[in-house]
Amino acid sequence: MGRTMKNPIKVISLSVFIIAVAACAVFIQKQLAASGFKKETSRRWEEIDHFMKYSENSPFKDKSKEKFTGLKYFPPDPKYKVKATIVPIHGSEMIAIPMNDGSTEDYYRYGFAEFILKNKPHRLLLLKAVSDRYTDRLFLAFSDGTSGRVTYGGGRYIDLYQEAEDWVMIDFNMAYNPYCVYNISYICPLPPAENHMQVDVRAGEKIYLHE
Repeated sequence: MGRTMKNPIKVISLSVFIIAVAACAVFIQKQLAASGFKKETSRRWEEIDHFMKYSENSPFKDKSKEKFTGLKYFPPDPKYKVKATIVPIHGSEMIAIPMNDGSTEDYYRYGFAEFILKNKPHRLLLLKAVSDRYTDRLFLAFSDGTSGRVTYGGGRYIDLYQEAEDWVMIDFNMAYNPYCVYNISYICPLPPAENHMQVDVRAGEKIYLHE
């Protein structure tokens, strides 16, 4: 008895349908993930605004607190959250970081964060404050193509928490301004020269305009 041949057109149509459904599912999954990321980022920004407005530890004082209506940010963008490889600097090597008042402050040179952003490789120096020597907290001070234009000219900061020995997540959406931007009584570290990024990092906090 001969075998019945399958209709090749139906087979192709079914394959195309399965591929289309799979692609649609992936697209929806990415959209949901992006939506959740934006909501979580916005929630964290709201917490920062609440701290700035009401906390005793806020850099805003008295009348400036009363006038405070919120910080300004670029729209949340998950493309600016990257996984960076940590290249450690062995030993307890110190570096004198220049401050905005002309003085310097000692930090530990912890290692370098290497990652890809906007199709370009980047290598930034990770610092550790003396007070954070025995914690998992790292300090990243950087500048980029937006510095002095739409973001603070003295650079921005990101607080990092090391989740593994050889990598760390860097979310540029959480980049924030030094306190000296809001209050001239604060003294703030400037980014190391090697931490100037040759791209526009259109994520995180924008320049603050005093009212």
